[in-house]
Amino acid sequence: MSVDLDVLISTNDGLLDMKSGLETMRGVSNAVTTIVESVLTKKIPERKTAKDPVRTRLKRSFKGSYGQIFSVDVFDDKFRDDFNSISGILWGEVISYILNDALYLIPNQVSTGANDLIDSLGDKYDGVIDKIRLSCLKDIHQASLRFNENIVLRVHEGNQQIPIANFDRETAKVLNPIRSKQTSKYSVIITRLNIHTGNGRLQIFGEHETVAFGFDVKYKEMRFSAKKVFSENLDKNNGIPEDEWTYIQVVVEEIKLKSGYVIKYIIKSYEV
Repeated sequence: MSVDLDVLISTNDGLLDMKSGLETMRGVSNAVTTIVESVLTKKIPERKTAKDPVRTRLKRSFKGSYGQIFSVDVFDDKFRDDFNSISGILWGEVISYILNDALYLIPNQVSTGANDLIDSLGDKYDGVIDKIRLSCLKDIHQASLRFNENIVLRVHEGNQQIPIANFDRETAKVLNPIRSKQTSKYSVIITRLNIHTGNGRLQIFGEHETVAFGFDVKYKEMRFSAKKVFSENLDKNNGIPEDEWTYIQVVVEEIKLKSGYVIKYIIKSYEV
């Protein structure tokens, strides 16, 4: 079984710079196969080659803004049954979640099945995110960076093409973040937490947006009591009115865009 997707690159005249288009498609291909292969094998692929167990294959293209249909296929018997047992729409949810997380965006809510696949990565999850940020996102954004084209990745379900990720000059800003060496102190609540990696999202007192966070030390090396502080804060504030929220005091370093917009906080210490 194949999972069909397409990458749609908007153009004003239906023409696309070939070099940029090919680099964008290569980035999309590498990101998608990295995610699928990591979920199936529980290993982060080092390099993408023509002999990888999970590969993409070009199919027909379509008219209008430049688009290319492609499929994800598994060529290793050890993983083919597992791959075939997962629907295309479920793979779409997983790919969407991880790509949006790599862009420091708030991932969409996913079904229980997709959440189980994401959780199955365990502590490999951060490695998958890092690989996509370091080796895929720059390629994906080439058509945006050079020609201001918008890029949409879609998964096919029957006769539908469902958008699962968008890339443009705005999302390309995450390619060169700056980590501040100064620290700041905030009162925060935890709104999302990956119990395997310690990454998640927090909301600062008085703010309405959530922001990604991680820890300055490896999560698996943190004391259990420290991990419990953050997981309990998430549970304690779930579903209760804002005026009853319980906050944690955190000292953080900030990862910012050139504009100064903070995309992630690195927690160095905390108080309750």
